[in-house]
Order: sequence, then C-alpha cells, then structure tokens
Amino acid sequence: AISPQVSSGDLQEYSLDEAFQFVPREPLRSKEEEMLKSAVFTERDITKLYSDFIQHVYPSIYMSYPAFVDYMAKLGWSTTDLRLHPIFRAFNYRGTGYLSWHELLLGLGAMDPATQHGGHPGELRCGYIFRYYDVNNDGFLDYQDIYRMTADIFRGKEVEADDATVEKEAKHRMAAMNLKTTESLQFSTFLHAVGALTFRGTSVLFRSPIATLQQISLRRPYESAQTLSGAPPAVARRKYKGTCQSCKLKKFKLAVHSIRLDFTGRIVDPKSLVETEGRDVNFTADDPFMEQLRTYSRETVFNPNSIPNNVLDIVRQFDAIYAKRIRAIYPDKKDWQSTDRNVLLNTIQALCRRAEEIFAQETRCVKLTSPCFVLGDIHGNIADLMTFERVLWKTGPTVAPASYLFLGDYVDRGDFGVECVSYLFALKILAPDKFFFCRGNHEIRSIQKVFTFHKECITKYGTRVGPQVWELMNRVFDRMPLCAIIDDSIYGAHGGIPTSVMKIEDLMKIPSPLQEPEGESPAAWEIMWNDPMNPSEFNDLAEFMKIKTENIHGFLSNTKRGTAFYFTEEAVNNFLDANGLTHILRGHEVMPLGYKFHMQGKVTTVFSSSRYCGGTNEAATIFCDSDKMRVVRLETQGSLG
Repeated sequence: AISPQVSSGDLQEYSLDEAFQFVPREPLRSKEEEMLKSAVFTERDITKLYSDFIQHVYPSIYMSYPAFVDYMAKLGWSTTDLRLHPIFRAFNYRGTGYLSWHELLLGLGAMDPATQHGGHPGELRCGYIFRYYDVNNDGFLDYQDIYRMTADIFRGKEVEADDATVEKEAKHRMAAMNLKTTESLQFSTFLHAVGALTFRGTSVLFRSPIATLQQISLRRPYESAQTLSGAPPAVARRKYKGTCQSCKLKKFKLAVHSIRLDFTGRIVDPKSLVETEGRDVNFTADDPFMEQLRTYSRETVFNPNSIPNNVLDIVRQFDAIYAKRIRAIYPDKKDWQSTDRNVLLNTIQALCRRAEEIFAQETRCVKLTSPCFVLGDIHGNIADLMTFERVLWKTGPTVAPASYLFLGDYVDRGDFGVECVSYLFALKILAPDKFFFCRGNHEIRSIQKVFTFHKECITKYGTRVGPQVWELMNRVFDRMPLCAIIDDSIYGAHGGIPTSVMKIEDLMKIPSPLQEPEGESPAAWEIMWNDPMNPSEFNDLAEFMKIKTENIHGFLSNTKRGTAFYFTEEAVNNFLDANGLTHILRGHEVMPLGYKFHMQGKVTTVFSSSRYCGGTNEAATIFCDSDKMRVVRLETQGSLG
C-alpha cells in the first residue's frame, strides 16, 4: 500500500533503458551523448557507475549532499574540499537540492579531464561552469563571481597573479562583455562570450584533478546491481543516516602534523612529520589539490602565528587559566584591549575576508553528521564561550571529537560581541568541516543599530575603525547559512520553520548574500524570527484575531515580536513530513534551564548564554549521537567577573 503522505505523482518507475539513455551510441543522438563520448565513458563504465549510484543512495533513488561528499571521497576527493559545495550545485541542473542518476553521470562527464571544451560538449560544460560560480544560485553572475572565475583561470594555467592583477583582468572581462562591475550577466551572455572568444581560458575551469574512471577501476567494488532487488535482511534493516554504508570503509592516511597537548588540553608545538619522519614515511601528496591542503595546514591551521590562531590566543586571554599560561610563555603577548587599533582592523579584515569566502561556498542549508553538539544563542557572552571551549572542544578546533552547530545570535546585549564573533570566525577558518554557523535575527544591521552591537564597535574602536569592523563582520553574516540538517533527520535553525517555503530544496534557492533579509527573502526572515506556540495559546490567539485555524495551516502572525509568525504542531508535522525529518532544534528564546521541549519533543529550544541580561538562566547544548538527542546543561560563569 502507498502511504497517504506520498502522492502517486511522487512515485515513478525507472527502467534500465531510461538509466542508460545517454550511453554513447553511433550515430550520436544528443549533446549529452557527445559529451560522454568525449569523456570516453563507455557502456561498461556507465553500467558500473549506475550500479555504484543505486547502491550508494539505497533505499532512496536520489543522492543527498552528504551522500555526494562520501561518494566523491571514494573517487579520491577530500571530504573537506570546499569545491564540493559548488560542484554539487553545478551537477544539480534541476535545482532540487539532491542529485538524480543522470545529474551525477553528466556532471562527472562534464568535469572529466578528457572532455573536450569545444562543440556541444563545450556548450554543456559552460552550463556547469556557470552554475559552479553562481554562488547565490539566482541565474546570474556578478562581478565577484567573475573575479573568482578569473582567479581560477590564472591558477588553472599555473600563472602567478596577485589580487591587483586578478582584479584588473576581471574588470577587463566585464568590459569586453559591455558590462559594468555593478551589473550581472545571464547564461546566454556568458555562453556567447565564450563562443566568440571574448571570454578566454574557460577550458581549465571545472576540471577534476582526478580521472573518474581510473578511480572507479581501483575502488573496492559494490555488489552487483542485480543483487539489490533481493537484498539480504541485514542490508534492508541497516540504519540509514544519509550516507552509503559501503563508504564507511575508510582509507586512512597519516596526517602530516603531530601535535602535543598541554595540561589544559590545548594543542601546542605542532610538528611537521615531513621534516622529522620523512626518511621513514613517504608523505608525497597524491595530487596537486592535496598539496594545497597540506600547504594550508602548514601555513594556517598548524601555524601558531597564523591570523586565526593569533586571534584564538588573544581572545583566550579572557580565560583566566589560559591567560596565566600564555603570559608565562609569551610575556610580550598583547591581549585584545591593548592591541593597536590599526593592527586589529587589519587582522579583522583578513579574518573576515577568509570567513566570507568559506561561507560563500556553503549552501543555504548546510548538512552535517553526528556526533554533533548544537548550541543556541551566544549574545556576546565571552565567558561562556571560553567555558564551552574548555568543556566541548578543549583540544582545539582541528582535532575536535565532533561537529559543532551554532544556531545564531552571536552579538547584541552582551559586552563582547566583536571578540565572540572573531573567535567563532577563527574556528570556522581552522576547521570548516567541524564548525557550522547559522544566521540569527541579530546578525542583521538594522537590528544591531536598535540593540548594542553597532554601538559596541564604535565605543571600543572609535568612529573611524569601529564602523569598518562592524561592516566587515556584517558582510560575513550576509553569507552565513540559514539552517542545517543533521543526519538527514534533524532540522536546525535560529527561529524555526518558514511559512512561505515548505521544502528544503526550495530553501537552497534563497540568494546569497542577504543584506536585508526582510525585503530580499521572506523565507529567510521567517527562519530567523518565527517562534513555536502551544495549541491552547494558538487557538486563543486565533479566536482573538477572528481567524479560523483550519485555513492557516498552523501559522499565525507573531504578535510578541511584531514580525514573522508563530507556528504550531500542525505546521511542524507538515514540514517534517514534507522533508522526511523527525525533529527541529532552534534557539531564539531564553529558557530558565537553557532548553525547553515543545510539541511532544518534536521541537526543542536551546539557549547557550547563561545569566542573560543579568538574569539567572542556565546555558545548555544538545548532543546528537547514536540516534539520541541528549540535553547537556553546562556549568558556566555567565560573566568575566
């Protein structure tokens, strides 16, 4: 029997003829066949790929982003490769937020190093290149997109180019297409410019550093596709968390750096094993990108003098235990307050620029896996944030034992918004695959001017530097994801679920950056502002407003906040069912114990700033692991006093 929650239109049969419709045959029947022939994808190769695909996504017929990351890892990509987000977007030409079999096949073909860049294959490749650089997924490329494309062309051709050179060339390319840097271009304009040789160099873009078919031939094979229909009970009953079970067979490699932990549990004195153990172990990188990752680890992650590590050391001096140790080792080390304003501005500029680049590559709804700690509002509470580090990620960001999801509201009402944000951005730069951040309603310029963050920046850093610090941080907020999915089961966001959008794949289409979400995206505004309401209060309010509840699908205007909506269990059930989810985690409201359950536990509010605004509330986090969501109440100071 078909579940009443699934309409017959959602179900379809998928024959082998349909699966193999783009297998190259003579004469070639379509552009897609031409491209796959150019990539030297034979019928045998495509059969193996299809077998891989259907077993990788089982029991679904679509590939989610976490499953895509796992699959690409099996093809030799690093799971921390920031290019995977835009690659997934480029593959997903239907814009659904998940990949069909044909989307994966054609995407791999378009990206293959062997695929020619002229004729019909080149035309199709241009579509993939366009989507790859269309960061906000709005169907247009702006100057920043062209700038990134130009920089990648220089890198692809192995030509050294500084920022000024890239900027000059990007502006020249815009001018050649009769466009100003304030204008955007559609795909048709881009395709014409490439075809007319006005926009050169695109043949090096959107190329895999790894030969797909070669990697597949070296991989541990899946069971044959024919065994799927008669899968044994052990396979049929497996716990599915959005990733392929076969992909859990990991291929481990030695990390390039060793670390030492001090008595507080923090990393000190990282050493490169290439220098100390290079005679006994071959640390040669597998490909150029892995070498780039190692360079990044050497110059940024494990370099104690890198900007994000410097920021962590400076901010950690708000912790009395750490401050005593760091001053004993580095007596000349400046703290946050004594750092020169110009030096501080340069540091924050570099920090925000890198953080913005990372957030720009993430989707509007990021997906992560357990184990995961979920934290609510911080609100400039540096004392609690230092406590969280000591308790939850005491070994530092790079070797933290879990993922960490923050649900927004990092500033306002607390005294240390700048310091908290700088610290959190440093975590993101050092460990982008472990620390994830959603935008809250206080990460909006107009709200900060009403509350305290704008004033904090000017009071601390003056009328010249202060506004610059404020704007730099807000530009990063403009790029932050709006929500997250844990293990394809738990939805996390600052406020809650939107009324204007029901499906996660539609949330993925929300543009980025968002400077003024209220006017630019109602769904984004609602995600940041909406609140849950119990049935009795909801019905009373509906009666007071003279509204029939059967016509509003579980949403009512939010009278407490004067904007957005309340949502009740009906709305929650509709949202969870539409997206195959089970629970919702959100922040946005202070709770006496740091947490509160709503709607029979389907919705949980978590608040992670203790003694908020001088109150007596506790701080909490939710730990998601082993199919459990566990409330963890945290013993905190609440202030630096």
